Amino acid sequence: MNQYQGIHTAVNTQYGDADNSLIDQGGASTTAYVTQGGAREHSVVNIFGNNDAAYVTQVGQDDQSSVRQGASNAYASVYQENRDNKSGINQGEASAATVNQLGQNGFSAVNQTYGETATVYQTASAVDAQSTINQGVGWANHHNSASVVQSGTTDLSTINQNGTNGIAIVGQNGVGDTSLITQNGDAETANVSQVGDGAYSIVTQSGSGNTATVSQ
Repeated sequence: MNQYQGIHTAVNTQYGDADNSLIDQGGASTTAYVTQGGAREHSVVNIFGNNDAAYVTQVGQDDQSSVRQGASNAYASVYQENRDNKSGINQGEASAATVNQLGQNGFSAVNQTYGETATVYQTASAVDAQSTINQGVGWANHHNSASVVQSGTTDLSTINQNGTNGIAIVGQNGVGDTSLITQNGDAETANVSQVGDGAYSIVTQSGSGNTATVSQ
């Protein structure tokens, strides 16, 4: 589905297996909704306009979601149930992303330009779940914020932030989880809470006035 210029809303609903959904939109204040109910589904949403939103729901296993938003003030929400699902979100400036993955072996990658907010939940026995958040330099009153919650075994969280006044929060409740946080800038805050045996955390901060707290 292709929509360009003006304000658009696209809705795509699929309940079979191995379906493919492609939504390509241009223009400001556009919205895309994708719902897929089978296994091995693929969803791609490309939106290039300010103040846009994408909502993707996938409830089968081995599903893949890709959301690309190239302008500013975008919002992306990805909800995936079952196992072996993958989510990728790429956003422009001053945008926000929320990822919910309920199942084993979930993979989430969020890449944001600057001044962003990213929240990732990987729960419901999220064994071997992986989350990566990369955030560029913040600007003006828009500062980076990243939050990851993982409740499983041997989960991996990686957060990379650049700029000032960034916040990174990681909560892991399982055995053998790993948290890696890198913050480049001043007045950054990192907070890691790990409950379980064999937890592993590395926080690397460069700049002045930074704070790091790790609870194991």
